Amino acid sequence: MPRFRDRPRSQTTRTHFFYAVVMAARPWQWTKNVPVLVPVCVAGQPLTADLFLVAAAFTACCLSASGIYLLNDVRDAPQDRAHPVKRQRPIAAGLLPAGPALATSAVLMAAGVAVAGPARPAVTAYLAVAVAYCLLLRNLVGLDLLAVAAGFGFRLVAGYLCVGAAPDLWLTGAVVVAALLMAAGKRYGEAVTQGGAVTRRALARYRPAHLRSLIVATSCTAAAIYTTGALGLFLDRGELVPLLSAAPFTAALGRYAATALAGRAGDVDQVVHRDRVLHALAATWCGLFVIGTLMS
Repeated sequence: MPRFRDRPRSQTTRTHFFYAVVMAARPWQWTKNVPVLVPVCVAGQPLTADLFLVAAAFTACCLSASGIYLLNDVRDAPQDRAHPVKRQRPIAAGLLPAGPALATSAVLMAAGVAVAGPARPAVTAYLAVAVAYCLLLRNLVGLDLLAVAAGFGFRLVAGYLCVGAAPDLWLTGAVVVAALLMAAGKRYGEAVTQGGAVTRRALARYRPAHLRSLIVATSCTAAAIYTTGALGLFLDRGELVPLLSAAPFTAALGRYAATALAGRAGDVDQVVHRDRVLHALAATWCGLFVIGTLMS
């Protein structure tokens, strides 16, 4: 079998192009679409839910997100070339031309909407907000964070649409505010890491003290919304599992807030993928709902 360097030039070029597209699509960031799966547990029907529809919605969000990443990188290419890390992205590095990147972006977003099934309204809304973020909102202080948080809310709603249940307002509110915490932590981490070499206009307008206050406020608010909603379910219907799940949820918020305040949450994916304590808390949270459903 010929070695890679001995392959025809055209084949090598196609391989490099495909690799550049995959890297620009950032499949390792698909974990941000996990909110789509949450309603399967929370709605109390993990064994009866149409898992095919849920899987289709998750796939739709992954395809849509990758399309947004490509669009975002094309728009950010000039600034990314001045960034110590982002300049290695395929589009900024010149490995993936803007034209093919935009074409691939359009195909991925269209495919995401096409396979979404019952979740199509939520996926479409997510795409609308994400595109608005890429083209305009990212440069508007405050609105950039709200747009990111709204995207997580729409992904959660997509999951509810697939299981045929009405979205729980308390859980949706808690997820959106928790996403706002992650967005604020990312901005603060970027500000601390980059110092004076800020490459994003909106980031330059954020004061570190304000971001720190926002991190504390959002972590406390998300915990309060979740706990209050879970307590209401316990008092009204006698549902104990949501109330018990408030403990790992609140602990995870505190853990992430502490990481963010230390300036180490500039790369959200790195925090989520490497923090084993967060993994344990997430597993505990999921386990409580699964056990509660099996015992009901």
